[in-house]
Amino acid sequence: MKSFKIQSVLLVLLSFVLGWSEFIIVGILVDIGTELKVSISVAGLLVTVFSAFYALGTPVITTLIRRNNLYRYLVSLMIILIFGNILAAISTSYFVLLLARIITAVVCGTLISVDLTITNIITPMAKKGKLIAWVFSGFSIASVLGVPLGTWITSISDWRTSFWVIAITTAITLLLLILFLPHDYSDPNEKMHKTVKKGFLRGEMSLLKDQRILLASLIPLFNWAGFYVVYTYFRPILSNWLHFASAWVTIIFLCDGLASLASNQLGGPLAQRDWMHILPWFFALEIIIMCSFPWTLNNKVTGLIALLAMSLLASLINSPIQIYLLEVAEKEYPEAVVFASSLNSIFASLGIAVGSAMGGVVVSNWKLPATGIAGAIFFLITLILVVVLAKVNRKR
Repeated sequence: MKSFKIQSVLLVLLSFVLGWSEFIIVGILVDIGTELKVSISVAGLLVTVFSAFYALGTPVITTLIRRNNLYRYLVSLMIILIFGNILAAISTSYFVLLLARIITAVVCGTLISVDLTITNIITPMAKKGKLIAWVFSGFSIASVLGVPLGTWITSISDWRTSFWVIAITTAITLLLLILFLPHDYSDPNEKMHKTVKKGFLRGEMSLLKDQRILLASLIPLFNWAGFYVVYTYFRPILSNWLHFASAWVTIIFLCDGLASLASNQLGGPLAQRDWMHILPWFFALEIIIMCSFPWTLNNKVTGLIALLAMSLLASLINSPIQIYLLEVAEKEYPEAVVFASSLNSIFASLGIAVGSAMGGVVVSNWKLPATGIAGAIFFLITLILVVVLAKVNRKR
């Protein structure tokens, strides 16, 4: 039991490091743009490119490692992650920083897949929803602690120092993983892979042809597209539009992270209930909130309430979708379980890329509150997808 608890904490710590590596840009976007002499929309491309390479690189690397020792790849990818953050810390131009973010993105996606696969292996069924919710909450904790800390470090030093701190934290996490995680983690279906005569990638392609899998994967895509239309420009909205002072911006990022953490924790119990019929109501509320931005963002109080409410609802889908994908894969596509574990993060990253790119278009042509209208359109599509998935699932 003690060993399980330690391993659980380390898996959450790993997701925290991955989340911090991913989200740090949002809190220091303005500082990067100012120092590297690029516009906010161009600086925002760091989010778009990160998410695009996260989504493109994850399925390729995940497919290559699914039949091999997960621990070995976990350590190797963590070393590359440390290198990527160090490269960001020493970058002297926008393009070097962009390269560093690409390297980080490719390994982050695979690492969260490995993290979730190990979580799925070690966790009893009764505790699976709760622990998976906590692994996703590691990203929220990164928002609660990591992003505000990075913003604060940047305010007293510079944005490069934030990447140095992340690199050091990642190295410490790697050391703890080496010390406390067993070295024999592997895909639980590895023996079966040796006897199942399927061509390379055939299992993954069969998985993606399943209508339930495709619909469940598209839900995080459009959900996070809707969220990141706004969230990519969260700092400019707070600083440039609502005119909050730097100290308040750090506090608001902390509050936003707490809202995200609460959202992930609420998603755990939701995964054990009839979530397909509950979530549409939350998406409807999210749509109303986003459509209100042209009015609510004209005032600090109402604007802050709307932004925090947006974050409180955004992560509810994480645990339900992750568990659903794994359950379908374990029952019908056991040769592709590791790949299935990565679909949530892959499509979420595609959504972040789409959303941040759309946000850039909106910000370049309209005012910042218009991002809410664009986000509402994506959430409407998400709502429709959940309703369709419920109907398809009922027929199976």
